[in-house]
Amino acid sequence: NPTTNLIYVPNASNNTVSVINGATNVVSATIGVGGGPNAVSINSLTNLVYVTNANDSTVSVINGVTNLVSATIPVGSYPAGLAVNLGTNLIYVANTSNSTGVSIIDGRSNLVTATVPIAGNPTGVAVNSKTNVIYVSNVSANSVTVISGTSNLVSATSPVGSYPTGVAVNPGTNTSYVANTRGNTVSVVSGTTNLVTATIPVATYPSAIAVNPQTNLIYVVSSDGTVSVINGATNLVTATVPVPGFPTGIAVNSKTNTIY
Repeated sequence: NPTTNLIYVPNASNNTVSVINGATNVVSATIGVGGGPNAVSINSLTNLVYVTNANDSTVSVINGVTNLVSATIPVGSYPAGLAVNLGTNLIYVANTSNSTGVSIIDGRSNLVTATVPIAGNPTGVAVNSKTNVIYVSNVSANSVTVISGTSNLVSATSPVGSYPTGVAVNPGTNTSYVANTRGNTVSVVSGTTNLVTATIPVATYPSAIAVNPQTNLIYVVSSDGTVSVINGATNLVTATVPVPGFPTGIAVNSKTNTIY
């Protein structure tokens, strides 16, 4: 949350979310959520935190002031990625099971108001709040589904690389970036044409991706223990940063220019 400078980390093995103070880099709270939490998205305007619980097929809503779960919302089967549209206060949840597509949650009522059918095992979600367009990666279809936030209808399907997982958007350039895990590449997709404009080689098995719209830099986590840094102006990898362990997620605080 760039407003509060707090970082939220899902811990799938013990069904909790750790809260890290960005000023001190110390865990300030641990919050119990549902079974198998695996993704987090934040509405910085309402200070609410949304967590997908894969094993429960639910989304936990955490109050950022109290660190308490204020609601638990049933969604589709095996929810994975999710993203908040700050302009509409809607939350989009990718349910990896083909039968349930993308669930759309109203942030005011905490109710699922629509479900968009998508085949191909939807996994990652990103929202361009400026254009009100949602991007969903489909791991078994090697594609990204483009959803209109106005109509809740699929407006395009963009072929990308092999086994796309993470997806992120730079609203300033109207460009989305897709991590292709089995292709060891990142696809660059134009928000104007919905076509791939570049394919960027990165490290082995990239899975998660994040954008800093202020610097136009893209950060890609790979399972070999590195983070690739891509210049959004040139579509070139400008640095490869080693990190410990087996990294699986990444987030950017654009106000502090810090990457987690």
